[in-house]
Amino acid sequence: MGRIAIAVMAAGVVAVALPAQAGARVGCHSGKTVFKRPGIRAFSIRRREGNPRDERSHYKQYYVCGRGARTPVLFDRGQPFNIESVSDFKVVAGG
Repeated sequence: MGRIAIAVMAAGVVAVALPAQAGARVGCHSGKTVFKRPGIRAFSIRRREGNPRDERSHYKQYYVCGRGARTPVLFDRGQPFNIESVSDFKVVAGG
């Protein structure tokens, strides 16, 4: 009986540890590039909410990195169960 309890507890620890990988650290070399110009890169990361078999539970988050950046900036969080697209990227000088 003791071995069964230990096996169940170990399985519970593994189940709790796995979701943390879904929110893995995002860097400026991550994801799929959707826009690239000298000094700037925009990319998407595919995410999932809930049942992986439900196609609507998949969504994308969009990030942008400037020259020399190590940490990307999230500019579109995305939402599961919504259909959206991001396109027509433009570089606009600030000032």
